[in-house]
Amino acid sequence: MKNIVTSIIILFIATSLFPKEIEKLDAVVGSGIIKPPKKSMPKAMMYSIMLPGWGNFYAGNKGTGKVLLGAEIAIWLGYFGFQYYGNIQKDDYMLYAHEKAGANFSRKGEDYYDAVEVHWTSEEYNRYVMEDARLLYPNDPELQNQYVQEHGYFGKDGWEWNGESVFMRYRRMRISTRETFQRASFMTGFAILNRLCAAITSSRNVRNYNKRIEEIKWGVEFLPNRVSIVYRF
Repeated sequence: MKNIVTSIIILFIATSLFPKEIEKLDAVVGSGIIKPPKKSMPKAMMYSIMLPGWGNFYAGNKGTGKVLLGAEIAIWLGYFGFQYYGNIQKDDYMLYAHEKAGANFSRKGEDYYDAVEVHWTSEEYNRYVMEDARLLYPNDPELQNQYVQEHGYFGKDGWEWNGESVFMRYRRMRISTRETFQRASFMTGFAILNRLCAAITSSRNVRNYNKRIEEIKWGVEFLPNRVSIVYRF
Protein backbone atom coordinates (compact mmCIF):
# COMPACT_ATOMS: atom_id res chain seq x y z
CA MET A 1 0.00 0.00 0.00
CA LYS A 2 2.85 2.37 0.85
CA ASN A 3 4.42 1.61 -2.52
CA ILE A 4 1.19 2.52 -4.32
CA VAL A 5 0.87 5.83 -2.44
CA THR A 6 4.50 6.63 -3.17
CA SER A 7 3.96 5.88 -6.87
CA ILE A 8 0.94 8.16 -7.00
CA ILE A 9 2.82 11.04 -5.35
CA ILE A 10 5.75 10.65 -7.73
CA LEU A 11 3.39 10.55 -10.72
CA PHE A 12 1.59 13.74 -9.66
CA ILE A 13 4.87 15.57 -9.02
CA ALA A 14 6.33 14.46 -12.32
CA THR A 15 3.19 15.49 -14.18
CA SER A 16 3.25 18.99 -12.76
CA LEU A 17 7.00 19.56 -13.07
CA PHE A 18 7.73 17.77 -16.35
CA PRO A 19 4.53 17.75 -18.50
CA LYS A 20 6.35 17.47 -21.83
CA GLU A 21 8.51 14.65 -20.59
CA ILE A 22 5.42 12.83 -19.36
CA GLU A 23 3.80 13.18 -22.79
CA LYS A 24 6.86 11.60 -24.35
CA LEU A 25 6.83 8.84 -21.76
CA ASP A 26 3.12 8.35 -22.43
CA ALA A 27 3.81 7.81 -26.11
CA VAL A 28 6.65 5.40 -25.45
CA VAL A 29 4.82 3.32 -22.85
CA GLY A 30 1.57 3.42 -24.81
CA SER A 31 3.30 2.12 -27.89
CA GLY A 32 4.48 -0.87 -25.90
CA ILE A 33 1.00 -1.82 -24.74
CA ILE A 34 -0.63 -4.61 -26.74
CA LYS A 35 -3.89 -3.36 -28.27
CA PRO A 36 -6.80 -5.61 -29.22
CA PRO A 37 -6.14 -7.27 -32.62
CA LYS A 38 -7.59 -5.75 -35.76
CA LYS A 39 -10.24 -7.51 -37.81
CA SER A 40 -9.57 -8.84 -41.30
CA MET A 41 -11.67 -7.25 -44.04
CA PRO A 42 -11.18 -10.15 -46.53
CA LYS A 43 -12.22 -12.60 -43.84
CA ALA A 44 -15.35 -10.56 -43.05
CA MET A 45 -16.29 -10.45 -46.74
CA MET A 46 -15.68 -14.19 -47.12
CA TYR A 47 -17.91 -14.88 -44.12
CA SER A 48 -20.60 -12.63 -45.61
CA ILE A 49 -20.56 -14.47 -48.92
CA MET A 50 -20.76 -17.83 -47.18
CA LEU A 51 -23.59 -16.74 -44.88
CA PRO A 52 -24.94 -13.17 -44.87
CA GLY A 53 -24.72 -11.73 -41.38
CA TRP A 54 -21.75 -13.82 -40.31
CA GLY A 55 -19.26 -11.17 -41.41
CA ASN A 56 -21.14 -8.50 -39.47
CA PHE A 57 -21.14 -10.65 -36.34
CA TYR A 58 -17.40 -11.06 -36.83
CA ALA A 59 -17.01 -7.27 -37.17
CA GLY A 60 -18.97 -6.71 -33.95
CA ASN A 61 -22.21 -5.40 -35.47
CA LYS A 62 -24.76 -7.91 -34.23
CA GLY A 63 -27.76 -5.76 -35.15
CA THR A 64 -26.97 -5.68 -38.87
CA GLY A 65 -25.88 -9.31 -38.71
CA LYS A 66 -29.27 -10.39 -37.37
CA VAL A 67 -31.12 -8.43 -40.07
CA LEU A 68 -29.07 -9.95 -42.89
CA LEU A 69 -29.28 -13.44 -41.44
CA GLY A 70 -33.05 -13.09 -41.07
CA ALA A 71 -33.31 -11.91 -44.68
CA GLU A 72 -31.28 -14.92 -45.82
CA ILE A 73 -33.60 -17.31 -44.01
CA ALA A 74 -36.67 -15.61 -45.49
CA ILE A 75 -35.19 -15.72 -48.99
CA TRP A 76 -34.53 -19.45 -48.92
CA LEU A 77 -37.87 -20.21 -47.32
CA GLY A 78 -39.42 -18.29 -50.21
CA TYR A 79 -37.31 -20.15 -52.76
CA PHE A 80 -38.19 -23.62 -51.51
CA GLY A 81 -41.80 -22.57 -51.02
CA PHE A 82 -42.14 -21.45 -54.64
CA GLN A 83 -40.35 -24.58 -55.87
CA TYR A 84 -42.68 -26.79 -53.87
CA TYR A 85 -45.82 -24.99 -55.05
CA GLY A 86 -44.56 -24.93 -58.65
CA ASN A 87 -44.12 -28.71 -58.63
CA ILE A 88 -47.67 -29.11 -57.35
CA GLN A 89 -48.93 -26.89 -60.18
CA LYS A 90 -46.90 -28.92 -62.68
CA ASP A 91 -48.49 -32.17 -61.52
CA ASP A 92 -51.90 -30.50 -61.80
CA TYR A 93 -51.50 -29.38 -65.42
CA MET A 94 -49.98 -32.73 -66.43
CA LEU A 95 -52.97 -34.56 -64.99
CA TYR A 96 -55.35 -32.03 -66.55
CA ALA A 97 -53.80 -32.51 -70.01
CA HIS A 98 -54.10 -36.27 -69.59
CA GLU A 99 -57.76 -36.09 -68.58
CA LYS A 100 -58.90 -33.46 -71.09
CA ALA A 101 -56.70 -34.14 -74.11
CA GLY A 102 -55.41 -37.69 -73.66
CA ALA A 103 -51.80 -36.56 -73.20
CA ASN A 104 -49.29 -39.10 -71.93
CA PHE A 105 -49.04 -38.48 -68.17
CA SER A 106 -45.78 -40.44 -67.95
CA ARG A 107 -44.02 -37.85 -70.12
CA LYS A 108 -42.14 -35.34 -67.92
CA GLY A 109 -40.25 -33.20 -70.43
CA GLU A 110 -41.20 -29.56 -70.83
CA ASP A 111 -40.94 -29.79 -74.63
CA TYR A 112 -43.85 -32.20 -74.71
CA TYR A 113 -46.12 -30.03 -72.59
CA ASP A 114 -45.05 -26.94 -74.52
CA ALA A 115 -46.34 -28.65 -77.66
CA VAL A 116 -49.58 -29.64 -75.91
CA GLU A 117 -49.99 -26.00 -74.86
CA VAL A 118 -49.51 -24.57 -78.34
CA HIS A 119 -51.16 -27.14 -80.63
CA TRP A 120 -54.73 -28.36 -80.53
CA THR A 121 -53.79 -31.89 -81.59
CA SER A 122 -50.61 -33.94 -81.95
CA GLU A 123 -51.37 -34.27 -85.67
CA GLU A 124 -51.22 -30.50 -86.01
CA TYR A 125 -47.90 -30.48 -84.21
CA ASN A 126 -46.53 -33.27 -86.42
CA ARG A 127 -47.41 -31.29 -89.54
CA TYR A 128 -45.19 -28.46 -88.27
CA VAL A 129 -42.42 -30.99 -87.63
CA MET A 130 -42.81 -32.26 -91.20
CA GLU A 131 -42.46 -28.72 -92.55
CA ASP A 132 -39.23 -28.31 -90.60
CA ALA A 133 -37.97 -31.62 -91.99
CA ARG A 134 -38.62 -30.51 -95.57
CA LEU A 135 -36.70 -27.29 -94.95
CA LEU A 136 -33.78 -29.14 -93.42
CA TYR A 137 -33.67 -32.00 -95.95
CA PRO A 138 -35.41 -30.72 -99.10
CA ASN A 139 -34.32 -33.56 -101.39
CA ASP A 140 -34.12 -36.47 -99.01
CA PRO A 141 -37.51 -38.05 -98.08
CA GLU A 142 -35.79 -40.71 -96.00
CA LEU A 143 -34.11 -38.16 -93.73
CA GLN A 144 -37.33 -36.18 -93.61
CA ASN A 145 -39.22 -39.21 -92.33
CA GLN A 146 -36.47 -39.99 -89.83
CA TYR A 147 -36.61 -36.43 -88.51
CA VAL A 148 -40.39 -36.60 -88.09
CA GLN A 149 -40.19 -39.91 -86.24
CA GLU A 150 -37.57 -38.51 -83.88
CA HIS A 151 -39.29 -35.20 -83.14
CA GLY A 152 -42.98 -35.95 -83.60
CA TYR A 153 -45.46 -37.41 -81.12
CA PHE A 154 -47.37 -40.55 -82.10
CA GLY A 155 -49.45 -43.29 -80.51
CA LYS A 156 -49.71 -42.97 -76.74
CA ASP A 157 -47.93 -39.62 -76.91
CA GLY A 158 -50.69 -38.15 -79.07
CA TRP A 159 -53.36 -35.73 -77.81
CA GLU A 160 -56.45 -33.85 -78.90
CA TRP A 161 -58.25 -31.20 -76.86
CA ASN A 162 -61.98 -31.71 -76.49
CA GLY A 163 -62.96 -28.05 -76.15
CA GLU A 164 -61.75 -24.47 -76.40
CA SER A 165 -62.41 -23.71 -72.73
CA VAL A 166 -60.32 -26.62 -71.42
CA PHE A 167 -57.56 -25.78 -73.90
CA MET A 168 -57.40 -22.19 -72.65
CA ARG A 169 -57.55 -23.27 -69.03
CA TYR A 170 -54.56 -25.52 -69.59
CA ARG A 171 -52.67 -22.57 -71.02
CA ARG A 172 -53.49 -20.48 -67.97
CA MET A 173 -52.29 -23.29 -65.69
CA ARG A 174 -49.01 -23.45 -67.58
CA ILE A 175 -48.53 -19.68 -67.41
CA SER A 176 -49.22 -19.67 -63.67
CA THR A 177 -46.71 -22.48 -63.14
CA ARG A 178 -44.02 -20.66 -65.08
CA GLU A 179 -44.62 -17.54 -63.00
CA THR A 180 -44.23 -19.54 -59.79
CA PHE A 181 -40.89 -21.01 -60.87
CA GLN A 182 -39.84 -17.56 -62.04
CA ARG A 183 -40.47 -16.22 -58.54
CA ALA A 184 -38.24 -18.99 -57.20
CA SER A 185 -35.53 -17.80 -59.58
CA PHE A 186 -36.00 -14.25 -58.28
CA MET A 187 -35.25 -15.57 -54.79
CA THR A 188 -31.81 -16.70 -55.92
CA GLY A 189 -31.24 -13.19 -57.25
CA PHE A 190 -32.23 -11.76 -53.87
CA ALA A 191 -29.79 -14.19 -52.22
CA ILE A 192 -26.96 -12.80 -54.36
CA LEU A 193 -28.03 -9.24 -53.56
CA ASN A 194 -28.17 -10.07 -49.85
CA ARG A 195 -24.60 -11.35 -49.99
CA LEU A 196 -23.48 -8.20 -51.76
CA CYS A 197 -25.08 -6.03 -49.07
CA ALA A 198 -23.56 -8.22 -46.34
CA ALA A 199 -20.08 -7.95 -47.86
CA ILE A 200 -20.33 -4.16 -48.14
CA THR A 201 -21.67 -3.62 -44.62
CA SER A 202 -19.25 -6.06 -43.00
CA SER A 203 -16.24 -4.44 -44.70
CA ARG A 204 -17.45 -1.05 -43.53
CA ASN A 205 -17.94 -2.34 -39.99
CA VAL A 206 -14.44 -3.85 -39.98
CA ARG A 207 -12.98 -0.56 -41.18
CA ASN A 208 -14.77 1.32 -38.40
CA TYR A 209 -13.69 -1.25 -35.83
CA ASN A 210 -10.04 -1.05 -36.89
CA LYS A 211 -10.22 2.74 -36.85
CA ARG A 212 -11.40 2.65 -33.24
CA ILE A 213 -8.54 0.30 -32.38
CA GLU A 214 -6.04 2.76 -33.85
CA GLU A 215 -7.54 5.57 -31.79
CA ILE A 216 -7.26 3.70 -28.48
CA LYS A 217 -5.68 5.75 -25.69
CA TRP A 218 -4.23 4.38 -22.51
CA GLY A 219 -4.26 5.73 -19.02
CA VAL A 220 -3.67 4.89 -15.37
CA GLU A 221 -6.56 3.88 -13.13
CA PHE A 222 -6.08 3.93 -9.37
CA LEU A 223 -8.02 1.27 -7.50
CA PRO A 224 -7.99 0.53 -3.75
CA ASN A 225 -5.51 -2.31 -4.04
CA ARG A 226 -3.77 -1.79 -7.40
CA VAL A 227 -2.81 0.57 -10.17
CA SER A 228 -3.97 -0.63 -13.61
CA ILE A 229 -3.53 0.51 -17.19
CA VAL A 230 -6.82 0.96 -19.04
CA TYR A 231 -7.83 1.50 -22.67
CA ARG A 232 -10.15 4.28 -23.75
CA PHE A 233 -11.75 4.53 -27.20
